[in-house]
Order: sequence, then structure tokens, then C-alpha cells
Amino acid sequence: MGVKPLPITPSLLNTFLTCPRQYEAKYITKEVVFKQTEEAAYGDRVHKAMENALKYGAALTPEAEFMQPFVDWCRDMASRPGIEMFVEERLAVTHSMTPCSWRGDNGMAAWQRGIADVFFVYHKYKLNIVVDWKTGKLKDDKTQQQLLSLCASKRTGYSKTLCMWAFVKANDLITHVLNLEDLVPIATHLQNVKAYEEACANNAFPPIRNGLCGKWCDVMNCVHNGKNPAFNAK
Repeated sequence: MGVKPLPITPSLLNTFLTCPRQYEAKYITKEVVFKQTEEAAYGDRVHKAMENALKYGAALTPEAEFMQPFVDWCRDMASRPGIEMFVEERLAVTHSMTPCSWRGDNGMAAWQRGIADVFFVYHKYKLNIVVDWKTGKLKDDKTQQQLLSLCASKRTGYSKTLCMWAFVKANDLITHVLNLEDLVPIATHLQNVKAYEEACANNAFPPIRNGLCGKWCDVMNCVHNGKNPAFNAK
């Protein structure tokens, strides 16, 4: 018997793609209890400080003061004619590719969804701009890029989306532009979504051995887990 797919977020799909068994343990059986790391908690605090600054004009907290140039840049962008700015904006689409609220609308559930730290709509150029503050290591998240581009284009009707991943501690920036006049640019993403849905339909979540197995995975009863005696006995 299959299991019901959950609304697809970048983190959910990335977990599944890394290891379906890990996805099962975190999202279905919940045998792995979520434990926030200090690094993740720090990132959440910085994000909240940015949200309060951009939404309400609050001063940045001391540990987030280094983000002031980004606050200034966002305010400058928002002041330009023809630009709208949304902060911590929830973007979602239904299975029929129509925009919807976070939990869905009119009996239609959200199919894919994600949150843009800052979402600019540049009407003059018919351009969506999705900004994400990254406090961790440099990583180009294609899943996040393609999912948010899809949701943004359906929200505004503008096919072109500029994704800006600002690695604020590494002082680096990754940008991508996707033009979704058709779905060809996100074909790989949609194939990954299909693989996830098929796994749910078949209730089949096999483990995939990868670089996280040795020390970093919390699925203790997996044969590939480096902290599992069965693994160490090999």
C-alpha cells in the first residue's frame, strides 16, 4: 500500500534524492527526530532579523549587523519604480500548475511550495527575482532554484526568474536565470518529482549509500550507517 506524497519543498525533495530511506525515516515513520544544529539556529536568527528589518524597519540584532548592506540593497531595490518587494514570501502551485496558497485552495492541495527570503517582482522587465540568504557553506541548490522559479512564474505570470543565492558569510553570490516559457529548463526537476511520487505510490524507499552515511546520518538501523555495528563489522 502506498503512502500519500507530502507537499514538495526543496528540503524534502533533496532529502529524498540523497537517500529515500532517510526521507522515509524523517518524514513518514519519523523515527529520526529533528534536532536543530547550532549552525541552523544561527541561520534562523539571522533570517528573522532580516525579516524584521525589511518588514517592520527594526534594527538588526547585534549578531546580524553585518547584514546591513543587504538591508540597504533591498530597500534601494524596493524604492525603484515598478518593483514590488515581498519578504519571507510563501510561493506554491497545485498539481495543475496554478498558483495557490501555502496549504492549497478550493480543494486543490499545494503540490510544490517554497519560501523566498525576499521576492521582487520587477514589472518593467517582467522579471521575478528570488533572493535567499545563505549563512552556511557555498552550495548551488538546483532543486531550490527550479522549484522556486516554477512557483514564482505561476504567481506573477512572468516566465523569467533570477535566482540570487547570497552566501553572506562567504561573501559570495550564485545567480541563475530560468526562463519558463515552457517546462524544458526544469525537466530534470520534474523527473525527480515524478520519482518521488512513484516511491510514495509503491511505498518503496531503499537506502542509497553516500558520503553522509559514515558519520552524519541518524537512521541508525540502516545497514549503510557508519554508526551501525553491522556496517562496522564489514
